[in-house]
Amino acid sequence: VLALSAVLFPSLYDSNFDVHLFYSLLLRRSFVSCAAAAALVAATVYFGRMLQLPRHRTFRDRLGLRVPVFGKLQRETAIARFVLMLRRLYQAGISPTEAWEGAMGTASNVAVREQFARSYEMMQQGASLSDAFVATKLLDTSMEQMVITGHQSGQVVESLDTVAGYYGVRAEDHSKRARFTMLRLGILALLILGGASVCWLAHSYFSGMFDFVDKFMGTN
Repeated sequence: VLALSAVLFPSLYDSNFDVHLFYSLLLRRSFVSCAAAAALVAATVYFGRMLQLPRHRTFRDRLGLRVPVFGKLQRETAIARFVLMLRRLYQAGISPTEAWEGAMGTASNVAVREQFARSYEMMQQGASLSDAFVATKLLDTSMEQMVITGHQSGQVVESLDTVAGYYGVRAEDHSKRARFTMLRLGILALLILGGASVCWLAHSYFSGMFDFVDKFMGTN
């Protein structure tokens, strides 16, 4: 309001009002605010890129598994992709050990992939497919029993189909929950930041508006 009125209605201010000084201070404050916002964005981008580096990816993925809703989404998705690829390779006639090795790369989360890698070392030493799944400690008890039963009955492909479908459905469910959580967080952030902005505006602008005018108009 002050910025517009100084240009449109200069007669409102007496001769002591320094328009050039007023605009220089206004631009300076605007520059500081924009610089602070740009620094925040730059820091966020830098931090995000640092987490994408290979040496930080394990830390990022382990931390991601601990985040409510989103952690379960990463976990269920990694398991579903692994089991689905394992089933395809096994059905194609590849040995369980080689199929397990080939399927490990489909697990997008490094922390989950490391658990599959430890079971792969067991399989290289002669462990069965069902023992390897149990050793990962990633599957639910019912799915572990499904794999064990399939291994004992010779219906490994069918049991892997069931496990892959189970975790695929769970991953889709957690995906919906994650999107809903993001929406709620966005609305919450909008309310908090909007309220904080209004409070800051009321404190720094409206409460100081008359003092600001008095200063430049030379009144007391």
